Amino acid sequence: MRANVLKAALGAGGVLAAIVATLVVLLRDVEVPPVYQGGPSYTMAPPTSRPAPSPTPDTTPCVGTIREYCEARGKCPTYAESIERVKKYECKLQRDHLRLVVEHCIGEYRSISVRGLFGGETYFDASGKLIAAFQFSDAIGSFCNGASSSKTYGTIPTCSTEFVKVDVCKQ
Repeated sequence: MRANVLKAALGAGGVLAAIVATLVVLLRDVEVPPVYQGGPSYTMAPPTSRPAPSPTPDTTPCVGTIREYCEARGKCPTYAESIERVKKYECKLQRDHLRLVVEHCIGEYRSISVRGLFGGETYFDASGKLIAAFQFSDAIGSFCNGASSSKTYGTIPTCSTEFVKVDVCKQ
């Protein structure tokens, strides 16, 4: 019978038809087990009772001093040094990996914002001295002994005039 099916398929549709016809004949008597529709075959461990972290992330302000911010970096960056760092590193990554915004609050302060999976802002007075900073991370509990995903250093200024955006990455 198989030979007859193969000859008929070759005559009717060529090699592909012969292969399909042969597979149909060969697999006709193969028993396929039913599809398993039950749940998982393993048992779930009962949930463990862990105490909630204390304090709960981001419910307590995470604040540090400018001195602490500067000591962690070995020195306090100035506005000029920060702009040079931005031009050297962040400008190259800006398009694909992060957002960079440099703004001047006319007559009050200047800020540099670098945002990606982590980053922050730095704020400088008119003379270029660091007056405040903000850091964040997408990893919960990165600051203040696991209590926060962000930290503020000093007092973040507010702008009472207007912002001017500065493109420091122009070549």
